[in-house]
Amino acid sequence: MALAFAGALAAAWSVIVAAVVPAATVTGLVMGGTGTPLMNVGPIATPDAATAGYLDWTKTKYILPSLRTGDMYSTDRSGSVAVYTPEEFWPLPNQQLTFNESVKYGLTNLTTCAGRQAGCVYNASAVANGATPFANGPVGDDRYLVFGYSQSARIATNLKQSLVANYNLNGWDGVPAMDFVLIGNPNRPNGGILERFNGLSIPFVGINFDGATPTDSKQDGDGTYRFATTDFSGQYDGYSDFPMYPLNLLADLNALAGIATVHGSYFAFNTTKNDGTLDPNALINQDTYGDSQYYMIPTARLPILAIVENVIPDPVKGWVDPVFTLLDAPLRAVIETG
Repeated sequence: MALAFAGALAAAWSVIVAAVVPAATVTGLVMGGTGTPLMNVGPIATPDAATAGYLDWTKTKYILPSLRTGDMYSTDRSGSVAVYTPEEFWPLPNQQLTFNESVKYGLTNLTTCAGRQAGCVYNASAVANGATPFANGPVGDDRYLVFGYSQSARIATNLKQSLVANYNLNGWDGVPAMDFVLIGNPNRPNGGILERFNGLSIPFVGINFDGATPTDSKQDGDGTYRFATTDFSGQYDGYSDFPMYPLNLLADLNALAGIATVHGSYFAFNTTKNDGTLDPNALINQDTYGDSQYYMIPTARLPILAIVENVIPDPVKGWVDPVFTLLDAPLRAVIETG
């Protein structure tokens, strides 16, 4: 199945792209996270205003500072296309598709959009600031940047897996000009929960744990990679920063708390300076591995403490805050051993 997706994409692209150019105009193929399909239809519809806001903050906080040197984000459409993916996760309320089913349908549409094929489903009425409605669809001569958050980071991972497998097998001529930006990635090579438990399957809720996002796209003579990837994780996000040693039960509980307190907070994280570049004081640079650059966004308060602190009445918080601050350091030391 994976090679079939990649083969279809490669065939569509070979007509359009003769070579990967060193600098390009970039269109972002932006997907939402679980519960956020970026379309105002269906059981978990996303209002157009919310989709427009999503396009703006993903562009500003994560996409623009991750562009290759020399690349320019397309300005006539504000660069971003809201690509439809179901983003369902049964048995959550009002959701019918299992995780695997939702990912499958999302991958089919992303492959269609990334392959510049007819039938790409995207939200043409919700656009980022400055864009013209109905003019923000995928454009044939741009480099594409695939943005995935949470469930859609899994979709992006599956696309990258299939592309790398296809081109490693058949050669890298005619490779599509495509990069990736992932946040809250459950397939993160060091910390993603779908990587930590690779090979596990939970049929009842339709989840297969399918390993890590690949990092081995082809490196060219100038040192750049074909599918350059930037991966951001919030510290202790249980989906993208799960403990290496699950027998550390305190670390496990903290990661589960992080799903509630960190995984949904990527909107609020301050990742950039005033000039729009990444702020080294707000991020931990975890270095590069293969084609991928990794960043960790520090968490000021341990999730296992934050989740308790959040239910304490405001008048009392001032009194107990020093206690939580005192507890944070020793608990963090134990959790970090996991």
